Amino acid sequence: MGKQGNYESNTKANQQTLTCDCGLGGSCHLDSSGDKICYCFSGYARYKGHCYDCDCGPYGTCIIDAGIKRCICDFNYAEKNGKCECCGRYLAHAPLVGLAPILFIVYRTVPNGIK
Repeated sequence: MGKQGNYESNTKANQQTLTCDCGLGGSCHLDSSGDKICYCFSGYARYKGHCYDCDCGPYGTCIIDAGIKRCICDFNYAEKNGKCECCGRYLAHAPLVGLAPILFIVYRTVPNGIK
């Protein structure tokens, strides 16, 4: 009887695993009521119960809206070719490990006598 009980619980767990699939880009869990919850990995976004490739780079968040990939970019960044890139003409980005990114103005220096 003990083996049969283990077999039944294993079979039930296997059935839950088979019905709980988010695709290769995420992990699936069943909540206490048995509903499927997808947790998508970095570079993937959830859409209609699955995780799909969706990467905007380190300066944005990717969403899938009505089946279309959209990048929600950080301040001073804009979507270009599916990635969030710096959009300020004279702005450069200098990330510091453990600190918030710092934006600074880049000045062009001209030697004396040259016009």
